[in-house]
Amino acid sequence: MRWMVVLMASAAAWFTGAATAQVADTDSMLARELQRLALIDLRLVANPGEADFRAAGIVLDMARQWAPDDLELLRRRIEVAQAAGETEVIDALTDRLLKLDPKDTTAQLRAIASRLRSKQTLGDRLAQYQKLIEAGSIDPSVRSRLALDAALLHRERGDDAGFARDLARAMKLDATNKEAAMLAWTRYAAGLDDEQRFRLLTNLLYADPLDAAVHRLIALELLAAGSFDRASRFHRNAVALTRDAFNNQVPEWLMNESLVLDWYIQGPEVVLEQLNIDLLRRRQIAAAQIQNAEAQGLPTAGLLKPEEVRLTPTFARERIVAAWLLGDDRTRMSAAADLRKDIEDWTEELQDPRNRPAGVDPREIARQVALETAEVWAFAAWADSSPQLIEVQLDTLGGRVGTDHASYKRLAAYRQAKLGNLDAAIMQIEALLEYGYVIDEAALAMVKERTGQIDEAAALYRGIVERVPLRAVGAWARQRLMGLDKPDVFASAQRPSIEQLADQVPIWIDRMIRDSSRIMRFRADVVDTGPLDPLAPAAVRLRIENISNIPLGVGDGRTIGGTVMLTPKLLIGMHEEFLQAQPEIVMLNHRLRLMPGEAIEVEVSPDAGLAGWTIAAGADTTVRADWRALHGFAVGATDGIARKSVTGLESGTGSITWSLMAETTEPFADLVDRLEAAPPSELPNLFGAIRAMLVTHATSPKAGVTTEQIERLAAILAQRLESLPQRERLLAIAMIPPARFSPGLEAFDRAALASTDSAVAALAILTRVTGMDNPVVGAWADREDPSEGQRLSRALLEARVLGRAGGLAQAGPDFSTLAPRRSLLLAPSP
Repeated sequence: MRWMVVLMASAAAWFTGAATAQVADTDSMLARELQRLALIDLRLVANPGEADFRAAGIVLDMARQWAPDDLELLRRRIEVAQAAGETEVIDALTDRLLKLDPKDTTAQLRAIASRLRSKQTLGDRLAQYQKLIEAGSIDPSVRSRLALDAALLHRERGDDAGFARDLARAMKLDATNKEAAMLAWTRYAAGLDDEQRFRLLTNLLYADPLDAAVHRLIALELLAAGSFDRASRFHRNAVALTRDAFNNQVPEWLMNESLVLDWYIQGPEVVLEQLNIDLLRRRQIAAAQIQNAEAQGLPTAGLLKPEEVRLTPTFARERIVAAWLLGDDRTRMSAAADLRKDIEDWTEELQDPRNRPAGVDPREIARQVALETAEVWAFAAWADSSPQLIEVQLDTLGGRVGTDHASYKRLAAYRQAKLGNLDAAIMQIEALLEYGYVIDEAALAMVKERTGQIDEAAALYRGIVERVPLRAVGAWARQRLMGLDKPDVFASAQRPSIEQLADQVPIWIDRMIRDSSRIMRFRADVVDTGPLDPLAPAAVRLRIENISNIPLGVGDGRTIGGTVMLTPKLLIGMHEEFLQAQPEIVMLNHRLRLMPGEAIEVEVSPDAGLAGWTIAAGADTTVRADWRALHGFAVGATDGIARKSVTGLESGTGSITWSLMAETTEPFADLVDRLEAAPPSELPNLFGAIRAMLVTHATSPKAGVTTEQIERLAAILAQRLESLPQRERLLAIAMIPPARFSPGLEAFDRAALASTDSAVAALAILTRVTGMDNPVVGAWADREDPSEGQRLSRALLEARVLGRAGGLAQAGPDFSTLAPRRSLLLAPSP
């Protein structure tokens, strides 16, 4: 079959030679310029849609005509096609990619999946899957994913035996197949004993040792078996993996779970002491700030008073419960008062119209305030409040939500329990259980216990622990249960064997979480430090290597992330460029996994987008650039700044320098004169020098560059345009700025838009048409021929017909309309 041949083809069997070195260099230069314009245009659209990506794809296809063997360009084109939903394009490009890089297992899988979709019946597909799964010529990581797909087809047919068989094959073929390991866990865990279930979880752990959710699942399994110290080990790993890259903080709910684990290991005394110390420390800091301000004669009105410093509601609840269990009534009442005060302050702040979110109905705010208040009152009523206080709260709550609301009924039921009306309390609380509020179960269990219904109370306590084992109310319920001489919820006859399995998880997994360089090595190096020719591209060699002793999955959401961000630092002459130093996102997901000692190594263009345009436009001076490479990063939601993630790796590339272009030292008028009769071979350098001088002039008027000279330049370009070879015509459009950048070039813009060459017209439309009402766009869009001009015009009309902001043609000389950095991520990983 043709596609099987594609998968096993040798890269050496694919060769296309260039006529001369000069032609090859100019061809690749044009490909770079076209790619650059496509990427900049796309990134100048704040929220690109499918039509925007289709437009970029058309220009990238034009670029590929001049560099058909450029792997990086091909992969970028595939990314754009994926974002545009162009299935047929993706299939054709994937075939081409596999001829150039037959070891790309991600592309292999994509190609096979595409062919299998064409099979008409489920039986045909399954038969083909079985042949491919057994084909030793196909990489095991690919066959593993095919086995998983086959398993899912078996499940669709109701064939449980076939499902189990192929799922097992998927996991055996590739231990990094995370989806297979997760499917096995979700499908079979409930029906297995504790030891078997734990083995499934360790499979999932080895599939991705850096998955915080898996470490937490293991911690919960160990907790259920009563192995608290080992549970704490894996929970600490989950905390470390979840730590925020921006503020070094961990989500409060996860920190609260850690606190409860400490409770199980060391007792509620330690937890209460930790919370008390934290609160005392923060209040001391507040007092010191006031004292310092007073000593300096500064106002203190805006500073928090020590008594205004309180724990968050989550930790306040834990403090209340711990104090209650320990019989520390003073701390319990103080904590409950703090909790009520905190909700009062919050509601008062939210009711102020100045703090109300825009467009939110005040009645909805009032409703939410009432419900939040009721929830806090109910918790305090369960743990602390007197019947008298609850009665006051009921009067307030009834006026806010009505006496038929569940929140009101809950508080009323708790008041009955406080008053000793136990039968009425039981009846009222049981009616509330349908709402799933765990404190209702806790309150009911206490009342049942008081009425002598010990077994029913124990069942309720047990259910609470199983439902919320890592919340204080769960720890409280376990202690109440054990006080009734009932079996511990956290107990398993298989605990010794489970602990043995947990101890077999190597300690280097814990270490790699805190230092991922223990399992993978990442380097980014410039290929040539220069000085480079002013129009030469930068090249960076990226290498990511698995230095662990187990296979590691590759791709987004895998152990070895699939993306690298290259952020440049540009020095143009003596000036640093910041706005135009936009980063490049490079995909490394060319393999599904890396075996121990295996690496992915690629050469990439860190200057593919705006940074490269800035470097080329600075050809009238010396340029220096270096890049910060982040493998594993997160982008701040508010500041747009990329930072290394917890498990990310970082590398500097070293510097590249570009020499000043000799032509830029000539008078601008002389360059214009030379352009009039220059042969095609001299045009790239002339275009590059003219661009640099015009861009500099646009932002800082340059001596000798006059409007008259620019107009003469436009006239010469317009006169020569149609007589030049297509490559030089496209270079002229790509490299010479439009009149928007350099007033005086209008004649050239008109000539470019009037070109009968579809590719030239398409590029002119992309770079020189600021509004889609331009008749040139409509004229090309109305054509029936599927040319570049026709397809690009239709795509741009669809994308921007409603006047959406963005696009290359609307940018100013300083690219002041740059879109947010989120649009730099062109497409999701395959």
